[in-house]
Amino acid sequence: MGIRSRIRYFLRNTPKQLERSRQRGNAASSHLQRTMDLLQGYDLVQADIYRQVSGSRRGMIASVEEEQTFSRLNSYPGYILDNKAVFAKLMEANDIRAPKLLAVFRSGELRWEKNGMENAARYLERDGGVIIKPTFGTQGSGVEIARSISEIEAFSGVDSIVTELISQQSYSSDIFAGSLNTIRVLSVCDQAGEHILAGAVHRFGTSRSVPVDNMHAGGLVAEIDRESGVMTTALDRRADNSVGWIERHPETGAMIKSAQVADWDLVKDLVRDLGQAFSYFPIIGWDIAIAPDGPVVIEGNAYPGLALFQMFGPISRDPYFEKLMSQYFSGLKAN
Repeated sequence: MGIRSRIRYFLRNTPKQLERSRQRGNAASSHLQRTMDLLQGYDLVQADIYRQVSGSRRGMIASVEEEQTFSRLNSYPGYILDNKAVFAKLMEANDIRAPKLLAVFRSGELRWEKNGMENAARYLERDGGVIIKPTFGTQGSGVEIARSISEIEAFSGVDSIVTELISQQSYSSDIFAGSLNTIRVLSVCDQAGEHILAGAVHRFGTSRSVPVDNMHAGGLVAEIDRESGVMTTALDRRADNSVGWIERHPETGAMIKSAQVADWDLVKDLVRDLGQAFSYFPIIGWDIAIAPDGPVVIEGNAYPGLALFQMFGPISRDPYFEKLMSQYFSGLKAN
């Protein structure tokens, strides 16, 4: 990644990065290190975590390269993933299991899908709620649960969609039942043109993050062995940006380390099917939940964010992962 790109990134992001770093804290980074992080195109909060878990950020893909690479690869078709209403329609058209779209809010107006109100009433009775989330939301922000038709109709906010509420299998709810705990899968197109499950992590909610599981909201994350579906020790990021490794959920006491993700072979099959349906994305991130009847695709991400994977160490520690990613990220060879 050229010096001009890094300078542009520095000038564009420095004020925002400094404010975010001030709010989150820097548990392992000096003032000089933070300055160098910015100059070399790293997100300050992420670089601080890399130092804590790996001793340095050496071998990590910089935020500026991640941003520009995904923009080059995915920006044109990315809208179909960014717009969650469009994405829901595409899932249905491809006969891929995803939360049923019930309605959309656009410019303050509620627009029911065909039979949407009837389906919503049925899901409310069955599940006790439905999901309302921003049409263009990220990182789990703005997600709400409506408990009645009147609550749906009373919603006021940004453009949003209304979908069914997905339940989860007991391996996940036993660890934490207050959120839908999702898997982030990174799907990468290899040199043979086949989409491969390159990496996966499992997120779990906490009382801080409810109703979502995102780490940005206070959730936990554990790496998943891509062959077996067995989870590793989980990472807990605290309010001051310090991180700790935990084997059990800190609130429920349920074991995370060595827990088996249910239906893992079905997840791998699903990633292959998604790769065929969305073959125009060289790299894509999928958020998947394991429902009682199998894997459900919650969202697709054209800018999937590599920090979730690099928090467990540089991509170079895994030769297979590195080989897949080095097709697209020159920084893997440069660092």
